[in-house]
Amino acid sequence: MQAYVEAEHIDSCNLAALLLVAVSAFVVILAGALEAPSFRLLAVIPAAASVRGFFIVVRWSRLFGVYRFEDADFVTARRKVTRSLWLWRAAILTQVLGVLVPL
Repeated sequence: MQAYVEAEHIDSCNLAALLLVAVSAFVVILAGALEAPSFRLLAVIPAAASVRGFFIVVRWSRLFGVYRFEDADFVTARRKVTRSLWLWRAAILTQVLGVLVPL
């Protein structure tokens, strides 16, 4: 039961990953428009928040992912967490590329 509740919480934070990518993109685009390359470093702040979200998902995987229960709720929880793991990975990669790759 605890695994499912935590998976629901993780799944509810998926929108935050997309919002953090949008904020990072806005900062990078604004830095390009203002021709202030050092301003791009502000995009590291949402990237750090994304790393925290990623580690919350990894924590769930370490605590509950090793179990192979066939309960429908647990299978659903594992699927949601796996989807969230890929989403947070993509968010972090996008944000890091936004900071490091010049426009």
